[in-house]
Amino acid sequence: MNLRELAESDLSFFLEDVCSSGSRFVLQDARGQSFNLRGLVGDVSYLLNGEGAPVQSRMITVSYRISSLAALTAEVPKRGWRVVLKDLAGRADTLFVVRYEADRTLGIGRLTLAFNLAGD
Repeated sequence: MNLRELAESDLSFFLEDVCSSGSRFVLQDARGQSFNLRGLVGDVSYLLNGEGAPVQSRMITVSYRISSLAALTAEVPKRGWRVVLKDLAGRADTLFVVRYEADRTLGIGRLTLAFNLAGD
């Protein structure tokens, strides 16, 4: 096993361990098929502008092992797919995939999410 394969294998500890940093979420494709995944959830409400001043905004992302989704489906997430996740209070939110980014060096998929698909 080379270093990249070892790093991808270790993602199970960093991304998928729900007793540590991982969270459970459900990814739903356009046909409504659901895939139970685990990964990192990021939900940041304040971002910085170009001058370093805080601006109120919201960026929601989930990151997961590409191999975990590939074991469930050959499809790649696309704009409009849905993600259902619970916040720390246990409230479930349904969000839409806006963008999919793949880090094929380590095997991490990252989804940028939004509460609606504005402009569609």
